Amino acid sequence: MKPERLTERVVNHNTEVETYHKFRFCKAAGTPGEAALLPLWQFHFSKVKKKDVTGLKWNPRYSDLFAAGYGSFEFQRQGSGFVCCYSLKNTGYPEYFWKTESAVCSIDWHPHSPSLLAVGLYDGMVLVFDIHTKDRKPTHASTVKVNKHTDPVWDVRWDGDDSGSAFRFYSVSGDGRVTSWTLMKNKLESEEVSLLS
Repeated sequence: MKPERLTERVVNHNTEVETYHKFRFCKAAGTPGEAALLPLWQFHFSKVKKKDVTGLKWNPRYSDLFAAGYGSFEFQRQGSGFVCCYSLKNTGYPEYFWKTESAVCSIDWHPHSPSLLAVGLYDGMVLVFDIHTKDRKPTHASTVKVNKHTDPVWDVRWDGDDSGSAFRFYSVSGDGRVTSWTLMKNKLESEEVSLLS
């Protein structure tokens, strides 16, 4: 970890030590059978100021890391999107972020390789980002050549079976197709699983 990033984390932790304590050791507030909500943090990132949060997913291994997808719920006004990974260790700025050409509709972390994040976009594309790469581009992306969806991708889910050597995830789109995507070295291979009508 770079010294600047470590210093930023320490400063944030010291200024928010009471909030961290509430998060880690809080007991349910309120009376039994009654839900209670205690706001602890607000995450701000200037590049997503006028965007809606369209997806949120906690990392399966790193309990303080979560991904947020940004787009718009005004479907007549779609534009670019963002994927931001925030850490509770540094609430002032995302640990990782990527701009997408289309609004983000869905996200999912790989259950056994927690650096991989699958993303479904409004324009029908699916992307895979790896937080361990320094590049701000996806490691894998669907194209028209590999059977890209023609409508928004409303959900993406990794295949939890890690017995095989291939990484595979599924996408569901408004075009009615359920597609299986397999990560190859430098490309995505697709296979239509079913057509919903």
